[in-house]
Amino acid sequence: GRFDAMKWVPIIARWYQAQGAHAPTDSHGFSPHDVSLMAFPVTARLGLFYGAVFLVVGILVPFWPVWLRDRGMGPAEIGLLLSAASWVRALSNPLIAQAADRRGDRRGMIVGLSFAALAAYAAFAPAQGFWALLAVTLVATSLFSAMLPLTDTITMQKVRASGIDYGRVRLWGSLSFIAAAAG
Repeated sequence: GRFDAMKWVPIIARWYQAQGAHAPTDSHGFSPHDVSLMAFPVTARLGLFYGAVFLVVGILVPFWPVWLRDRGMGPAEIGLLLSAASWVRALSNPLIAQAADRRGDRRGMIVGLSFAALAAYAAFAPAQGFWALLAVTLVATSLFSAMLPLTDTITMQKVRASGIDYGRVRLWGSLSFIAAAAG
């Protein structure tokens, strides 16, 4: 059958409430018809984000080299693309973090990076040849990899401010990584 996201809203909300987190409610209580992500407690939103990010990482780590091989890349080219991704991550993350600090809006920066990374990853579909794949790799990696340190900063601020359990929030990233990598 068809996936009905609405049936999961009250289930997830009850689970988080059982963990000691409380979703904001109006005078009528939590409505399963409220699809606003803001209706979820911050731990749920952060957990969902970590889950989504590490789902992508869990797909990329084991399967990207295989995909590159199927696109005609040889071992040397695959190695260069993988190392280029590592280098651009090391160079771009501090620059993007600095830009987010200057803006004072990490959350907005993460949202923008998310959509830009999605568009960049979509550019892999038409990319043909080493140079095109290298260009897309540099752009996609720089955008996607900067989201995690910014999210960690927000999460640690929430840990200090409201005492949320970092392990429970971050757990969803680990579980989604394992599920994706296991294929």
